Formats: sequence, structure tokens, C-alpha cells
Amino acid sequence: IKIFQLDSDSTPTPKKIRETIEKFKETPGSILLGTELLVNYFHEKVPYAAVVTLDSLLSLPDFRISERIFYMLLRLRALTERELIIQTRKPEDKTFEFAAKGNITDFVRYSLDERKQFDWPPYSTLIKLSIEGKRDAIAAEMEKIKIFLAPIEIDIFPSFTAGARGNSLLHGIIRLPVGSWPNTELLSKLLSLPPSVSVNVDPKSLL
Repeated sequence: IKIFQLDSDSTPTPKKIRETIEKFKETPGSILLGTELLVNYFHEKVPYAAVVTLDSLLSLPDFRISERIFYMLLRLRALTERELIIQTRKPEDKTFEFAAKGNITDFVRYSLDERKQFDWPPYSTLIKLSIEGKRDAIAAEMEKIKIFLAPIEIDIFPSFTAGARGNSLLHGIIRLPVGSWPNTELLSKLLSLPPSVSVNVDPKSLL
């Protein structure tokens, strides 16, 4: 069986992605194996589709990860004519159930309830601090920032993506109650941080 591969390594440009998709469409009985890039570029109906190794996404500490999975599955569902197969060790996860049924309304309710339980937006305001550099150096710097911002609490965790030139990335998350931002004292402290510290209010992702 002819297999066409679609990912950032084998198809690094939009032109290469479109060329690979066209070759797949011109080859009956072939398989298109791809990452999430496929969802953004592929718009043709196919008889069958399958999603594998999806559970790794569920382990990512990002409050929008369920939305990302739901959107991807919903797009694949719309493209699949006969059968969509989802491989998972967590079939009880409601995201899969709502996506399989195309149930957007109940997914939104479920997602909001989950966010409220863990105090994620829109039930809080998040501020994300990021530092890139050598691992030990940025860990020490983030600890200094944590002390400097006290009594405001900050949760520190490593990035799931590598920085430039082999550097490490470290993030810190400040979670504020709704209505408490802007905070004059906190804003003053954030503005006094060195330029090497990236400050992002209401980040789209924690990754």
C-alpha cells in the first residue's frame, strides 16, 4: 500500500503539503499518514479515517487541550464518509463522546464546568511568564521572580517545546480572580522585570 506522509519534517512548506495531498488523491487505495497539519490542509471527503496516539495530548497541562482535540476530531468526522476510528486508553473521556456525536452544545457546557472546577479562564485571569536559556540559570532566575512577586503565587513548570539553539524554556503561571486585573502593584512589578522575561496576559496556551 502506498503511504504518503504529512508532517513538519517531510512536508515543511504549504506547497509541499498541497503536493503530497494531490498525490494521495491521485493514488486510489493509498494511505495519508499525518499529524494535525492534515486537519488544516485536507478538505476532501474520504471513506475511512483513524486517529492513533491521541492520548499523549490529554497529558499536556493546557486548559485548551480538550478544545484542540474536539476541533480536530470534529473536522475529521466531517471529512469521513463511512467510519472514523479513534484509538484511546481513555474511552470514558467525554470529549471523545461529544466529538463522535458532533455534539458541540454539550461539549461547551462540559468544557466550561471543567474550567470552573480548576479555576481556568473565563473564571480567572492568567499571566504567563517565560524565560529561555540554560536550565540551571533560568531555574534560579524564576525562583528569584517567585520571591519578588510574593505574596502573589506563581506555578513554575518546564516547557514541552525546546528553545532556540538547544536552550531550555521555563514558564510561570499567575492565576488571578476575575476582576482583579489590572492590579497596580503587580503590574508595576511585572514592568520592572528584565527584558529576558516574557510576560503574556491571557495567553492562548500554557505550552
